[in-house]
Amino acid sequence: MTKNNEITDYVLKRITEDFHEDIALLLLYGSALNGTANSYSDVDLYFIPRTKRGYQLGETFILADIGYDFFGMTWERLTRIADFEDNLSPLVGDVQILFAHSSAEKRKFLHLQQQMTAHLTDRTYMHHRALARLTSAKEIFFQLLQAHELSAIRKFAGQLLMSIAEVCAYENQTYFRKGLKEQFIDLKKMPKLPQNFLVTYQSIIKENNPAKIKADCQEIFFNTRQFLGLKEEQLQQVTATSAAVRQDRVAASASSSDYLAAADWFQELISTFNKIYFCATNKNYPLAFISACALQTSLEEDLQIKLKTKDLLSTYQFDDLSVLAKRTKEIEEDCRYQIAANQILLRDFSTMDELIQQKRKRLRN
Repeated sequence: MTKNNEITDYVLKRITEDFHEDIALLLLYGSALNGTANSYSDVDLYFIPRTKRGYQLGETFILADIGYDFFGMTWERLTRIADFEDNLSPLVGDVQILFAHSSAEKRKFLHLQQQMTAHLTDRTYMHHRALARLTSAKEIFFQLLQAHELSAIRKFAGQLLMSIAEVCAYENQTYFRKGLKEQFIDLKKMPKLPQNFLVTYQSIIKENNPAKIKADCQEIFFNTRQFLGLKEEQLQQVTATSAAVRQDRVAASASSSDYLAAADWFQELISTFNKIYFCATNKNYPLAFISACALQTSLEEDLQIKLKTKDLLSTYQFDDLSVLAKRTKEIEEDCRYQIAANQILLRDFSTMDELIQQKRKRLRN
């Protein structure tokens, strides 16, 4: 039995023994299902709780250097995903149901999948979703234009590329079924794309000159706007309110150092660290760039402890990913050190037996 099969059995056993009346569905998604798994891959599971107690099934931990994160999703959020108002489309469209409390709850989920499929056949609906996604991309574009440091410019460029990639997918009445791992490959297969899209995309992820990155991002943004047939006045303005909310959130969160939360963050994000290592080994620079952008964003916005450095993206070089991998490793090791130095133990196990024994010990206490 593989490690990921053991993990799946572990979660199923927890449901049947301790949470049978609290969980509506347990679902498998991601690389284990879509064929993109590698030696660093975890098993991606989420559940839909029936009760407030059901959320206690969720947990994060590290097993044999692989991070695992099992989390609950509400029916309301899954409905937004099915309606393409949330960009986690594979969590509805590409899943396997491993546990269902009742046939009615299973039918409810299958109805969401049917709803999603119906949207994909509706060109007008998907065009409107593409327009909405471009509207949100404009705020990212505005932030990019205000940035000065290479790391920040790359971070916003990566966010912009991910948003505009979704615009293209929606306009082609599809989504990225295999997530970020094969996003660029999927883009190349799309029949309709903005002018010079693939060339400009490649230029952005290869460029080291901040001014050139900004110019390329401006080109890809305006070409995408033209691709959708959109005029400037039709695109929503970035509001002062949204900027103020964002600034307030950053200012408030930056005032505290929560090492317990940092441990949970690290256990969840270790999979992104691993993704960068895998990309460096396999010279997959498009995925390395996007993964590093995602990790840089989370380091800045979600990790509220001090590190020697949180600057990851300034070390990115498309033709030598070893430099990025080295900085990623330095940040990983510093995270581990800072968490341990503040008397927080990571849930880090070598074997399933260790994990199960600790779980039993915690339940007894």
